[in-house]
Amino acid sequence: MKKNYYLIIAILGLFVLGIMACNKTEPEPQLSVLVTSSPLEAIPVITPALPETGKATITGKVINRSTSQPLINIPVRLAEVYRQDDDVVFVLDGAFSPGAITDIQGHFVIESIEAREYVIVVGDVEGVYEIITDPSGIAQVWNFLPDQVTDLGALQVLIAP
Repeated sequence: MKKNYYLIIAILGLFVLGIMACNKTEPEPQLSVLVTSSPLEAIPVITPALPETGKATITGKVINRSTSQPLINIPVRLAEVYRQDDDVVFVLDGAFSPGAITDIQGHFVIESIEAREYVIVVGDVEGVYEIITDPSGIAQVWNFLPDQVTDLGALQVLIAP
């Protein structure tokens, strides 16, 4: 009987979280245009807004490691990190984990996320993807601090466009 009670409470909790997530309003990214010598060469550039109070914003660029070319229209997702004693686990929720899609220059901006630790996953998690690792080959954990915009620089992956 207790198992059913806990299951019902868990399902109701997930339902409430789903409704709260649907009602969440996020600031619109600022869109500016980089002006070049020819109007045909104008390239839209996304400029990150300052994060909401207590939140974090991250930016970066995804590059193909073998060609050094930017990857266009590639998902970049954040998997939440959980720690217990010496164990580290990261979880990517297909519905609620923050993310963005790279632009025509490979840039991405993920605005006003919860300030916490994340692992970065690049690509389609149901297809071809890569987890960004540290030099030793272990998943890199980033701690994004509140009220800051963090530029990750170029993230190099071996995902074919």
